[in-house]
Amino acid sequence: MPIYVLLVKVELEGVSSLVTVENSPWILDIRSSKDPEQIREGVYISRGDDVEVEGSKGKANFAVKFKGSNSKSTCSVIDIKNYTQKEISAKDSGKFVPIAAFECRGLEIISWHPSTDFIATSEGGFCFGEIDLSEGDWCEYDEENDISVTVTDLEFKIE
Repeated sequence: MPIYVLLVKVELEGVSSLVTVENSPWILDIRSSKDPEQIREGVYISRGDDVEVEGSKGKANFAVKFKGSNSKSTCSVIDIKNYTQKEISAKDSGKFVPIAAFECRGLEIISWHPSTDFIATSEGGFCFGEIDLSEGDWCEYDEENDISVTVTDLEFKIE
């Protein structure tokens, strides 16, 4: 089964960390491995979802049946030990960081739609909660510590 890794790069200013939200759905575009013309955009895949896999004792976090296919295609969010990280720290600013991995059967991941996938904490220790990166940038002001905080230049790649 192929494994796809989502790598994210951001510039952080005044932000000590971005932590992925536990069980938050990843919004992805996928396509059939057998028929690349069959694309599904904006599907939600969450580690918190469990679906039975037909003809198997296993489970997956997502299942879809593409037109003309005899079986469902599946995807599960996984951790790769010593590789995927739940946090992007200030020292990772400007570097690609592997934040999620997806084990797929019968489908390929082709894109990611950033959303409220992260919790931001300022260098002063103030937690902003879930932030929205759907526009690619985020900025706020930490009044408790009198600092401006920004997340900019969001880039991602899937390998």
